[in-house]
Amino acid sequence: MEWCNHYSLPIRELKQQPVTIGEEVIVTVTDIHESGAGVGHTEDGFVVFVDGVLPDARSLVKITSLKANHARADEIERLPLIEEDEESTSSEELPGKPLRTSRPNLGSREDFWGS
Repeated sequence: MEWCNHYSLPIRELKQQPVTIGEEVIVTVTDIHESGAGVGHTEDGFVVFVDGVLPDARSLVKITSLKANHARADEIERLPLIEEDEESTSSEELPGKPLRTSRPNLGSREDFWGS
């Protein structure tokens, strides 16, 4: 049996789409396609194109069309990017300002060269 290293599944199982037309799934949009659609992934990694959703978003979508390696969907509801259980409070949080990420502050005076 031939295995796919990326998904850790037999290849014959990858040929079956994990979603169906009309199904509602939660996707995390992390990229944008050249057509302008947001490129999202389901929890198991299946690619879903969603029109009108830009990267770094999480949405509940309804599958409208299905191809062998991706699906197209319409957005039903926008969800918070960070789940409430995973939120942490920070001393850097100010009223009216977003919570700072743990990403290094590249280009700043403190870390100009990224070292």
